[in-house]
Amino acid sequence: MLNDELIIDCSSAQVKLAGEIAAMKVGEFKTIELSPADVLDAYPAAKLKPLIEWAKEDKGCRFIYIFTMQTEKDPALLLQRFKAMKQQHKEAKSTRMFARPIQPSRNLYVGSSASLESRIKQHLGYRDKTLYSMQLCHWLKPDSIKSITLKVWKFPSTIPQTVLQAIEDHLWLKAQPMLGKQGGK
Repeated sequence: MLNDELIIDCSSAQVKLAGEIAAMKVGEFKTIELSPADVLDAYPAAKLKPLIEWAKEDKGCRFIYIFTMQTEKDPALLLQRFKAMKQQHKEAKSTRMFARPIQPSRNLYVGSSASLESRIKQHLGYRDKTLYSMQLCHWLKPDSIKSITLKVWKFPSTIPQTVLQAIEDHLWLKAQPMLGKQGGK
């Protein structure tokens, strides 16, 4: 099972993957800024419309994204608030699934998706409460932060999943987000 041949195979696969990553070029990206009011009152469809239309221009594209908060407050306070709300839902036996808390950071979450609109709705707390996501509208307060920046990079449908995952994982390592986890499902 685990032997020297497997280790050599693993090394060869990683070298091949590194070559595929190095050959990738960063394509188009979009950035959108949301205020707490945009997120808390209702799903901000009008504000997100240009981003969603851009995401749908090319069928089959995949996306890597990062949510970052602008705040003068200590990120540790926001992380405490998130943990408290997650615990409150757990004790109430709620089916709402909150992302894994990691550490205080101004970077909230790093992820990837082939269904950008659906994933944004999940993170904002307006869809699929049983999927792990930030669930922002359920714990963010109007005075918690100044704004949230969502930056999204578009990749062609031809990008291998292993390459996309490696890029996402490296961005995760660099950003050290507050919530989520490194690696695929």
